[in-house]
Amino acid sequence: MKILSTTVGLPVTNLADSVKWYQEVFQISQVQHPMEGVAEMKIGTVWLQLYENNSITAENALRFGVTNVEKVRKRLVEMGLQVEEISEVPDLIRYFDFRDPDGNGLSFYQLLSEP
Repeated sequence: MKILSTTVGLPVTNLADSVKWYQEVFQISQVQHPMEGVAEMKIGTVWLQLYENNSITAENALRFGVTNVEKVRKRLVEMGLQVEEISEVPDLIRYFDFRDPDGNGLSFYQLLSEP
């Protein structure tokens, strides 16, 4: 099997507000609207699909690898977002978690060594 692309869907309660939030956090300029109530944007090699759902009950976690986790965290703090402190697994990974306005779990991580 050859995987050609990956799309992750996250439920949001207000699509327009969530699109704006994700564009600011991930510095995205292009957003596609393939159908009513759905927005898609490319983050790195993954497509993020936001869809309206007024009864969000799932516990989601979407994690993004970066080269400098401190720099990313500092930018989000400067934006006024509530983010956790950076945690570390020695010689393996540094990361921090935060949530989008609908409570979906997000995280940025930096690998300290190649697996």
